[in-house]
Amino acid sequence: MKRRFLAMAAGAACFLLASCSENTKTQEQAALSSPPAQRLPTAPENGPASVEQPADQGQKLTGEVSELSAEASDLGAQMTDLGLMIQFNTDVLFDFDKAEIQPDAQADLEKLARVVQEYAKSKVTIVGHSDAKGDAAYNRALSERRAQAIADWLQRHGVSSTQKFKVEGLGETKPIAPNTKADGSDSPEGRQQNRRVEIVIS
Repeated sequence: MKRRFLAMAAGAACFLLASCSENTKTQEQAALSSPPAQRLPTAPENGPASVEQPADQGQKLTGEVSELSAEASDLGAQMTDLGLMIQFNTDVLFDFDKAEIQPDAQADLEKLARVVQEYAKSKVTIVGHSDAKGDAAYNRALSERRAQAIADWLQRHGVSSTQKFKVEGLGETKPIAPNTKADGSDSPEGRQQNRRVEIVIS
């Protein structure tokens, strides 16, 4: 009877060991098949991180200008892809077929000088244009003499001699209005618009 009891006890022990082993294997398999737990993001200790902003590079003429000076506004200055542009009709600045500045143009040129002085480190390009009436070569030469006359005036009236100036005469090659009407007749209004000088500060 004692042997029978020992045999029953040994059988029970084997059964318990088998059950424990099976449970352990099942738990290990479940752990392997389960996806790893994702770590939730934690809030920064000092509040949300801010996006680093580029340092202020200052006002650039090739970009937008927030506020033009009174003189620039009075002269109808506009910001273009080339820079700050001021345009004069040459009929206001010069007599017909001449490149000497009229006395009546002094007030506007004084405003122009102050605008140029505001951008003392910038380049100033002065471009003369004409209408299409007359000889093309003559018109180009006249438009260049007029542009040069404005550059000379500015340098005589307070604009630093170290400022970079570029002078061009394009004559009739860059019209902004038709020189003739649709029927081929002359267009005085169009030709007047084309007779101009453009000052670009860049």
